[in-house]
Amino acid sequence: MARVSDTLSSERSGLTAAAAARPRVLSGAEKAAIIMLVLGEKHGAKVWPLLDDDEIRTISLAMSQLGSIDSTMVENLINDFVSRMSSSGAVTGDFDRTESLLAKLLPKDRAEGIMSEIRGPAGRNMWQKLSNIQDAVLANYLKNEYPQTVAVILSKIKPDQAARVLGILPDDFAMDVVQRMLKMEAVSKDVLERIEETLRTLKSQITFVLVTNSIYQAERVADTTSFFLMGECIETAATTELFARPTRPETRDYLDGRFG
Repeated sequence: MARVSDTLSSERSGLTAAAAARPRVLSGAEKAAIIMLVLGEKHGAKVWPLLDDDEIRTISLAMSQLGSIDSTMVENLINDFVSRMSSSGAVTGDFDRTESLLAKLLPKDRAEGIMSEIRGPAGRNMWQKLSNIQDAVLANYLKNEYPQTVAVILSKIKPDQAARVLGILPDDFAMDVVQRMLKMEAVSKDVLERIEETLRTLKSQITFVLVTNSIYQAERVADTTSFFLMGECIETAATTELFARPTRPETRDYLDGRFG
């Protein structure tokens, strides 16, 4: 029995060591983000303008969530650019560096538009925030609105979410909304702004509590964030404020990846 136990223990240790040694698998977007970070401002300036907005958005999102990549992985990925790396041989991608890089390489409005989409609550417009509201809650609110207003709102959110909401609305009302969506012409900016203002009343009436270990998810969807450590609430603040200027060292250490 002792030999069997030792064998099993040895096998478990081997599996643990193998798992620990398994290299991080990078997606195509992450590989592109590393390359652009290594190229830096000088050499990357010739590449960024050749990308379309979707490509820049995809690479920028990957770059902002990249974290620390060790020098071995960088070398394996782009041996040609090792000489251009920092003395540590590593690169770190975060929001600030991504924003600074785009600001120097792209027109101001284009860079700000891309960063506003990936930064989270500060950059999310009312239509994007609707995706965080449960379908049943949104349908219950919309059923009391004028069909034309509902048609505009559903035309601005994701098609799969709009379809689910329509399925919850009363049949006759949903049919009226669909017919208006099919016939709808371009909606003026003033009308959209008035509808967005109406939707803010919904946001002010409903509170969703999300518990997550992902700082990227919290920054993306939350208006207010609380950081808990060992069951204790360390800090609570507006999400943009907490992520940019945390007041407690524990919060800063967690956001910087020093633990957790």
